[in-house]
Amino acid sequence: MDNECWMLSFKSDSGFYEKELSGVKNNTVRKNDNGFRFQVLDEFESGKLKKMKIEIVNRQNGNSFTREIKDVSIYKDWYIMTWGGQNESK
Repeated sequence: MDNECWMLSFKSDSGFYEKELSGVKNNTVRKNDNGFRFQVLDEFESGKLKKMKIEIVNRQNGNSFTREIKDVSIYKDWYIMTWGGQNESK
Protein backbone atom coordinates (compact mmCIF):
# COMPACT_ATOMS: atom_id res chain seq x y z
CA MET A 1 0.00 0.00 0.00
CA ASP A 2 3.04 2.32 0.04
CA ASN A 3 2.26 4.41 -3.06
CA GLU A 4 -1.51 4.26 -2.98
CA CYS A 5 -3.85 7.06 -1.96
CA TRP A 6 -7.14 5.84 -0.58
CA MET A 7 -10.30 7.89 -0.20
CA LEU A 8 -12.73 6.92 2.52
CA SER A 9 -16.25 8.31 2.79
CA PHE A 10 -18.18 9.10 5.96
CA LYS A 11 -21.55 10.78 6.50
CA SER A 12 -22.11 13.65 8.93
CA ASP A 13 -25.26 15.34 10.18
CA SER A 14 -25.77 18.92 8.95
CA GLY A 15 -24.60 20.66 12.15
CA PHE A 16 -21.29 18.80 12.21
CA TYR A 17 -20.95 18.94 8.42
CA GLU A 18 -21.06 22.76 8.35
CA LYS A 19 -18.38 22.99 11.07
CA GLU A 20 -16.22 20.42 9.28
CA LEU A 21 -16.63 22.18 5.93
CA SER A 22 -15.74 25.61 7.35
CA GLY A 23 -12.65 24.32 9.16
CA VAL A 24 -13.95 25.18 12.63
CA LYS A 25 -13.89 21.42 13.28
CA ASN A 26 -11.11 19.75 11.26
CA ASN A 27 -11.71 16.19 12.40
CA THR A 28 -14.28 13.48 12.71
CA VAL A 29 -14.56 10.73 15.31
CA ARG A 30 -15.96 7.32 14.42
CA LYS A 31 -16.39 4.06 16.28
CA ASN A 32 -14.72 1.07 14.66
CA ASP A 33 -17.35 -1.10 13.00
CA ASN A 34 -14.70 -3.68 11.95
CA GLY A 35 -15.35 -2.81 8.32
CA PHE A 36 -12.87 -2.30 5.51
CA ARG A 37 -12.61 1.48 6.11
CA PHE A 38 -11.13 0.86 9.54
CA GLN A 39 -8.62 -1.62 8.15
CA VAL A 40 -7.42 1.13 5.80
CA LEU A 41 -7.29 3.60 8.71
CA ASP A 42 -5.13 1.10 10.63
CA GLU A 43 -2.74 0.96 7.67
CA PHE A 44 -2.48 4.77 7.64
CA GLU A 45 -2.07 5.03 11.41
CA SER A 46 0.74 2.45 11.37
CA GLY A 47 2.58 4.31 8.58
CA LYS A 48 2.10 1.60 5.94
CA LEU A 49 -0.14 3.93 3.95
CA LYS A 50 1.37 7.38 3.38
CA LYS A 51 -1.47 9.33 1.81
CA MET A 52 -5.20 9.23 2.38
CA LYS A 53 -8.20 11.44 1.69
CA ILE A 54 -11.57 11.63 3.37
CA GLU A 55 -14.89 12.55 1.84
CA ILE A 56 -17.44 13.97 4.25
CA VAL A 57 -21.02 13.69 2.98
CA ASN A 58 -23.90 15.71 4.42
CA ARG A 59 -26.39 13.07 5.50
CA GLN A 60 -29.36 15.37 4.88
CA ASN A 61 -28.67 16.75 1.38
CA GLY A 62 -25.82 14.69 -0.11
CA ASN A 63 -23.38 17.61 -0.47
CA SER A 64 -19.78 16.63 0.14
CA PHE A 65 -16.20 17.84 0.40
CA THR A 66 -12.81 16.14 0.35
CA ARG A 67 -9.76 16.72 2.54
CA GLU A 68 -6.36 15.07 2.89
CA ILE A 69 -5.99 13.19 6.17
CA LYS A 70 -3.06 14.46 8.24
CA ASP A 71 -3.42 12.18 11.28
CA VAL A 72 -5.35 9.19 12.57
CA SER A 73 -5.41 8.65 16.31
CA ILE A 74 -7.02 5.64 17.93
CA TYR A 75 -8.48 5.51 21.43
CA LYS A 76 -10.00 2.15 22.30
CA ASP A 77 -12.54 1.57 19.46
CA TRP A 78 -12.69 5.26 18.47
CA TYR A 79 -10.84 6.68 15.46
CA ILE A 80 -10.07 10.40 15.30
CA MET A 81 -9.33 11.50 11.74
CA THR A 82 -7.80 14.97 11.38
CA TRP A 83 -7.39 16.78 8.07
CA GLY A 84 -5.82 19.92 6.67
CA GLY A 85 -7.35 23.34 6.16
CA GLN A 86 -10.48 24.41 4.33
CA ASN A 87 -8.58 25.51 1.21
CA GLU A 88 -8.40 21.92 -0.03
CA SER A 89 -10.81 20.63 -2.67
CA LYS A 90 -14.56 20.87 -2.09
